[in-house]
Amino acid sequence: MFLKKICKASIVLLLWILPLQGMETLTFTSIKNAAFENFALSVMKKVYLTMDIKIALVPVPAKRSLKLANSGDGFDGELFRISGVEKTYTNLIPIEVPLHESNWMVYSQDKNIKVNGWESLRPYKIGIRRGVVTTEKGTQGMDIEVVNNNEQLFELLQRKRIDVAILSSGNGQKLLKKSIYSNIYQLTTPVHKVNVYHYIHKKNKHLVPKVTEIMKKFKQEGILIKIREKTYPSK
Repeated sequence: MFLKKICKASIVLLLWILPLQGMETLTFTSIKNAAFENFALSVMKKVYLTMDIKIALVPVPAKRSLKLANSGDGFDGELFRISGVEKTYTNLIPIEVPLHESNWMVYSQDKNIKVNGWESLRPYKIGIRRGVVTTEKGTQGMDIEVVNNNEQLFELLQRKRIDVAILSSGNGQKLLKKSIYSNIYQLTTPVHKVNVYHYIHKKNKHLVPKVTEIMKKFKQEGILIKIREKTYPSK
């Protein structure tokens, strides 16, 4: 009896796995250690699964991520990026349904700094992450220090090598949970807001209409909100 149950369970599992094994797989790049990755991956896995397509993810440093995605050499696009990167990385096509509106926040040991757009930061030494288009463009011509990861930005703040650091709200909040950064504050006003999109390499442009259609449906039915609430549950 026990053996029969095992056999039945094995058959059910096999029937579930076999269709997945026969699916097409698309590989996307992503920014390494990005706080937004879990949500974006959950959404896009569900979108592509609707089309009988699996997706794989390769997290790499921010600038390299865009270059690899744009090359199309072994990659099918980028999991998520801000609007406008297609102007520089012309092989990438945005799915015109925003995954999210990203708030870019200023972090500092000085709570009295007033934030009112990019120009308000010109008097300060600013830390940004290499390859992040939003902050590279916003701080152009200013006094900046460029580093490879978010932890390095907060370390520079602690050592007072920079006055402010700019990160997305998600990435900043992730770091602020660490007790070693208790003397660093998120200033109240976003320096910039921008929509975030999924990007597909032009070699897969035939997928764009269907992916767009599914994304619109998910948005209308509240599925994006439900996935977000599940990924980032309220305390």
